Amino acid sequence: MPLQTRSAKRKADAVEGGQALKPARKVRQRPTHVQDTVDEETQSPLLKLPAELRNAIYRLSVVERNKVMISSRRPAPPQPGIMQVSRQVRAEIVSIYYKENTFGHIIRDYDYRLYRKWCLSSKFRVKSNMVFKTHKPTNWANLLEWVKAWYHGECGFPGPLPDGVPSVECSMVKMAVRMRDRHLLSWDEVASNLEDAHQALVAVNPAWA
Repeated sequence: MPLQTRSAKRKADAVEGGQALKPARKVRQRPTHVQDTVDEETQSPLLKLPAELRNAIYRLSVVERNKVMISSRRPAPPQPGIMQVSRQVRAEIVSIYYKENTFGHIIRDYDYRLYRKWCLSSKFRVKSNMVFKTHKPTNWANLLEWVKAWYHGECGFPGPLPDGVPSVECSMVKMAVRMRDRHLLSWDEVASNLEDAHQALVAVNPAWA
């Protein structure tokens, strides 16, 4: 009589006893895409090159001569395809892309929401090189919200004008920095103190009301 495996013997005993057999448990196969990704990165000719040469290739691939413009009418362009090659390539190239390009943001009426959303989608974007062009900048409520977002580290803020003259936005940030760092004021206290600047702007230009 041929030998029976333990599983086969259990089935035979169950049939003789009139018991219903339970369906065999399915063994779940572990996905292999993680290992596949590791293998692809290990075998990639690009990643076998010296770091200095890889960085040179990255710069040729992602650094633009002109500003990368972003506005509500001109959404941010998709990231270069080379950044999608693998996780390791993206990790090596992302800082080059954001630090060595200049991103131009067109902001109308101090409506900074699209710019803030752009910054929050990547930690590298907050510290990227940015230039701003504002249109009809007399909306105090939007400006105050923008300073608040900057205060909490959610986005950047404009600097002085090209001729070195401090802009209204730049002056606001300087006041907020002094109040935060020297006097340890909360945002609510900073906003309350900035209201004096608001009233001064209204006195000069009623459009700020």
